[in-house]
Amino acid sequence: MPLNSSRNSTKTKYSLRNGHHFSSESTVSRWKNAYYYLWKDFTTAYSNLYVLKWSFWWALATCGFLQCLNYIQLIWQNIVESNHQNTNTDLYNGVVEALYTLIGAAASLGLGWLRFNWQVLGEATLSVCSLIEGALLILSTMTNSMIVAYVLYILFGVIYHTMITVANAEVAKHLTDDSYGLIFGVNTFIALALQSILTLVVVSDMGLGLEIRPQFMVYGSYFLVLGIVFGCMAVYTLCKKEIRQQKLWLPKEVTSPELQT
Repeated sequence: MPLNSSRNSTKTKYSLRNGHHFSSESTVSRWKNAYYYLWKDFTTAYSNLYVLKWSFWWALATCGFLQCLNYIQLIWQNIVESNHQNTNTDLYNGVVEALYTLIGAAASLGLGWLRFNWQVLGEATLSVCSLIEGALLILSTMTNSMIVAYVLYILFGVIYHTMITVANAEVAKHLTDDSYGLIFGVNTFIALALQSILTLVVVSDMGLGLEIRPQFMVYGSYFLVLGIVFGCMAVYTLCKKEIRQQKLWLPKEVTSPELQT
């Protein structure tokens, strides 16, 4: 009996050790599989030039928009001080924020109904919108009228929210279902990283340390450069014969354009 008991105890310990070893191997294998599929989704998505160029605009435009969103109220405060108004003057900052969001949502819905072929019009539209956004920001540095400043910012916000919705949709059309979160997250992370760099260079005392109006002159120039870059891309795209042969509007039965690689 003692001998059998000893053998059983030995077998039990052996089984537990083997079970623990198997569990460890299984965990490592799952991590390797997860890494493999994440990397596969990442490389598949960003090796698609159509996804890459929309993601490029997405990250850069979001960087610029968030920077303006963080500092726009300083522009409004500067206008109040320039006009020697009481700091307790009624302002409508919250109304302005809500208004451009609602108008941007309506504009995005309208673009969905129009069924534009973004493979043909995409870069040109992004270029024009970026140039307009840059001009609006530069104009906001020159005005001392609160109403004008509000209108300029509403237009800026509407354009951004409309086109970022289009960018989200166009990127999503060319992704597998399992990679939405990964690619959207990477694009947003890049935007936030770029915003941190922009803040360090333009706002921080370690960088240029600019006053608020010169800051927005830089942000406006940033969007102008972005517009020029996409303008060059639009010219290149529209010079392709297969692109010129496509229609500007998609037929109703087509829900998405063919994948462009």
